[in-house]
Amino acid sequence: MISGAIARPLIARETGPADSPKPRLLDRVRAALRARHYSRRTEQAYVTWIRRYIFFHAKRHPAEMGAPEVTGFVTSESNSS
Repeated sequence: MISGAIARPLIARETGPADSPKPRLLDRVRAALRARHYSRRTEQAYVTWIRRYIFFHAKRHPAEMGAPEVTGFVTSESNSS
């Protein structure tokens, strides 16, 4: 690192035509997991849990939810296997 330089976080920018639709949430999750070299089986497990979380909360987007919704999902009896 150059002395006196400020460390900046890496930012991933999407490229492509400006009018292309934004990738859907689960597609973005899959892409992020693949970029981090997670196994396909781990990817499937993460996507399954995210899908269950979304459906548990009546298809609300996770960006609209917070800690109370996570707690409700994790402690619900319908998630018990």
